[in-house]
Formats: sequence, structure tokens, C-alpha cells
Amino acid sequence: MFYMLKYGIVVLLRYIMVLTLLLSCSSTENKVLQSENLHTIDLERCEYIEELKTSFFCKEAVALLLEDNEISKIGRIDKIEIIDNEIYIMDQMVARSLFVFDLKGKFISKVGQIGKGPGEYLSITDFAVDAKENSIFVLSYGKILKFSKNGNFIKSIDVDNNVIGIFWSSNTIFLKHLPTNSEDIKVISAINDNGKRLNAWLASEKYANGYYGNISFSRKPFTGDDQQVKFFTHFNNTVYCAQDGEVFPYLEVVAKNSFDQSDVKKYSELKSKLGFGDDTEINELFKDKFWGIWNYYEVGKLMFIESRNNRFSARIIYNSESEKSYYSYNIRNDEYGTRNLTILNSTDKDIIGTVENPNERMNLLNKIKKGIIKSNNNIKEFEHNDNPIIIFYRIKDAFSHD
Repeated sequence: MFYMLKYGIVVLLRYIMVLTLLLSCSSTENKVLQSENLHTIDLERCEYIEELKTSFFCKEAVALLLEDNEISKIGRIDKIEIIDNEIYIMDQMVARSLFVFDLKGKFISKVGQIGKGPGEYLSITDFAVDAKENSIFVLSYGKILKFSKNGNFIKSIDVDNNVIGIFWSSNTIFLKHLPTNSEDIKVISAINDNGKRLNAWLASEKYANGYYGNISFSRKPFTGDDQQVKFFTHFNNTVYCAQDGEVFPYLEVVAKNSFDQSDVKKYSELKSKLGFGDDTEINELFKDKFWGIWNYYEVGKLMFIESRNNRFSARIIYNSESEKSYYSYNIRNDEYGTRNLTILNSTDKDIIGTVENPNERMNLLNKIKKGIIKSNNNIKEFEHNDNPIIIFYRIKDAFSHD
């Protein structure tokens, strides 16, 4: 009798454990919902512009020179965030550090330092800022380091080694995972600042479209605020939005000849064989394809979508109010400075670019001195090896192409 009772209790406990696991999985592996307000861009109906000028959608450009000293020296800008009148700049490859400046370009601090001790990192992959709690999160290999705003190390959060991007929103850290060919891996997940997994979306096998991480890229995968978080996966034509724990399609590019899984496989094989050498064979093979969304920014009603074709960037500008869209392989800075626009981020009224080439910086400085371009600094002298210049492109309230 006692044996049967004991056996029954064991069976009951196992049943409860399995039921708990199933409920846990269903709550942390959410489905992608349908969206009634999906923004749709038909590439075939986009107005093609051979050379799209920044004056088409910008009313002015404002330059910002960053304070340049031994501590604040930046090699290149890989990511910019502007939060509460402060500029956070990540240099991933050269300085391997995260810098903080004010909106006048004055250096404030460097977050953490390079090393192997507590609160130190050997590399920096991404960062996120919690403005409400004055906290800064730095993603390094296999961990997220949390700092206070004044730079004090708080704690380390262990994450998977395949996490390549992070974003903070509504007391949640969103993680972008390097896709794999495993059906158990999700491209996007969410954790709290103790590392507890809350949700996961976009099964890698389905939504990665065959892209499994052997192609190098350095653009940030997230954008958004405390209400909505928007993200995309490479070789995919859709921008997704996370809101209130649910994910739904937000914007979709409809292209007649998009990359599919077989194209991604061919591309991966060729890229592995060619390395970083001559990509003529790849360009020729896929020259008529839409490569999916590789970059996305939003300023009010204006949306910027960037695709890739190795040496060429295909740019789409879409006005969600008028539903007009424009397509071009080149955005030229005409009277605003440099040859081609490199977008690093956006605010509610600007898109943010950078000028790093010394010759282009000198050309830009001359235009600032002549009053052609406004500046947030009192610029007097400028050296070739100074920090990059940040450009704020003020977006027009309305625009149209003649």
C-alpha cells in the first residue's frame, strides 16, 4: 500500500513538472501575431531616383565636433545613441570602448575599461542605456556588464555566447542572437536584469531565411523606445515590432525577386570561398535580387530602409503618411558636405551620420567656417587625426521629388 502511494506521488510530481515545463515553454516562446496596421512597400512601385540628394528630405545639417584628448580618442564610430541630452558612442574595433559626450561635444566619461577584472571587458559588441534608472549595459562576449551612470560597476549578467545585440525597453533587455540551423534557437529573446528569460520570438530555422551567422555585419539590429521595440533579421524583408510582450510585423518590403533560402546558401558558400577578396562573382550572381533589410531607421513619419548588394547600398525612403516611397542606390550629401550618407541612428527629428575620412572632414570644416553648415561648436582649428564629426540632418516636415 505504501509502495503504491509512493509510486502515485512520484507519477503526480512528474506530471506537474511536465505540465510546468510546457506552460513555461508556451509563455517564453511567443508566436508572431498578424498585424492590421502593417506598412507595406512595393518595390516595383517605388519611384526610382538615380541620385537622391539629402536636400530632398533635409532642411539643414548641423555638425558636432567631439572633444579630442588622450582619454576621448575615437578610432571610428560603430554605434550612436542619444539619451537625455547625452551622446553614447561605441568604438568597437579601434578604441574598443564606450564614450559619453554632451550635445556640445564635451567629453563626459568612458564606461568601464579594457581588462580581465570585474567590470572590465576585452571587447565590446553592443550597449544599451536605461535612462530611468541611470544604468548602462555593455555587451561583451558571453556577458552583459551593468554600470551606474557615473561609471561604477554594478554586476555581470551571463548570456549565451551567440548574443550579438542588446536593447533596453520597459525594464527588459532584448537580445539578438546569431542565427543557427537549430529549430530550438530563437533570433530574439528578452530577459530581466537578473538574466531571467522572459520571452523568445522568431525561430531561427524559419525566420533567419538560411542565414546562419557566417556573414559579417556591424549594424545595430534594434531601434525603438519604452513602448515599442523594432528589429529585423538579415535576408528577411520584414521589420518586426515587440510591444506588451507580443511581436507582430511592422513593415514589409514586397520585392519581385527577393533572396530565398537557396540564394542565402549559395551566397554563404561563395562568401566562405572568396573571403574578403573580390566579390565580382557574388555581385554578378545576385545583381537583380533584393537582399532583404540590412538597416532600418525611423524619424516620425519617415522610414529609411537599407538593403545590401556588397559594394552597393540600396536605399528606400518611405513616408508612412502619404505612403509614397523612393528608391535609390546613392544618397548624396550635395550642399551638406560629404559624398555619401552613412546613417548611424535617428531621433524624433534627425537622422544621424558621421564624417570620418580626414579629407572629407577638412572639406566639411571649410563649409562650417563659411556658414554653409551650422555647428554646435565654436570651431577654430581642426587636425586630420581628430575625432570623427557627427552630422545631424534635420528632416523636413514634408518633402516631395520634382
